[in-house]
Amino acid sequence: MDHFPTSWGRPRNEAYDAYNTFPLHQKPYYGQDAFTDSVQRTQQPIVTGTSTLAIKYKDGIMMAADNLASYGSLARFRDVQRLHTVGSYTVIAASGDMSDFQQIQHMLDEVLINEEVTRDDDHKLGPAEIHEYLSQVMYAMRSKFDPLWNSILVGGFKDGKRYEYRCSYVDLLGVTYTASTMATGYGAYIAQPLLRRAVEGREDQLTEEEARKIIEQSMRVLFYRDARSLNKFQIATITAEGATISDPITLDTEWAFAEGIRGYGAQTQHLDTADFHDFKAVIPIVHIFVSLGFTSLEFHSAFPHSSPQKSKNTTVNCRKPAADPLHAIDGAISTSFS
Repeated sequence: MDHFPTSWGRPRNEAYDAYNTFPLHQKPYYGQDAFTDSVQRTQQPIVTGTSTLAIKYKDGIMMAADNLASYGSLARFRDVQRLHTVGSYTVIAASGDMSDFQQIQHMLDEVLINEEVTRDDDHKLGPAEIHEYLSQVMYAMRSKFDPLWNSILVGGFKDGKRYEYRCSYVDLLGVTYTASTMATGYGAYIAQPLLRRAVEGREDQLTEEEARKIIEQSMRVLFYRDARSLNKFQIATITAEGATISDPITLDTEWAFAEGIRGYGAQTQHLDTADFHDFKAVIPIVHIFVSLGFTSLEFHSAFPHSSPQKSKNTTVNCRKPAADPLHAIDGAISTSFS
């Protein structure tokens, strides 16, 4: 808040001070507004992207990221490109905060202008230089307690050299490493094992078509399993000819199998009651199942204090209407077990 009254926009006359604030106190200026500067740091990610993938194959590097930027748990922005070309040989893919990713893009654009355009010495930055620069930037920002909340994959191919034929990783702490398969976000847990099994040891044999099938299958699995993912994504290919990013691709998905999963929809839930020694112990359990939306409970085991003829395969129907939900549950239980 600005505590200086003369900065509040009050009308005043330089000859006559109608508000009795003479002499006019001027707001001190130190070249930087401490109040404004203190709120510029990202305290936590707000609009975020999820998994990104990268693999090596025979002719280059292939990367993928979906087009969703989530506002918390809301799938807010569905057309965000999280792949970015850097120069002629490199592509980066980012998960994490999208505003910080935009800042990284601006920083990289400035580096390219200074290194490739201004100097004009015919030197082009490759993936090794971009990865090293990002690692220094991320560690420096982390050391200032103002981290860029991103995990970034760097893929590139330059001059056909094996050292420049790489995919690398850097995160908000400045942690870096290289590997033939990489994933960030939820993909580090779900897609990484799939990529390792399909790629490692076959980097010099995989064709571009095979690599694309691996990427698409991994993105499909992530869409099924990751609540912050989308079935629309882009694929980047980096080869000796250069870097290209595809148009958005929409995967065909199938959800009919969910009807056969117990616990989904109106499927019957089975509860083993062998450990219950009193009829009253069932009531809290039924309350829990009803609050979760289950339609019926099927009991297979007999209560020790009940006759086998009345306790086997007994069903408690929890859909009985009543003004008081508690009476509806109790009534259904007493009816089924009396």
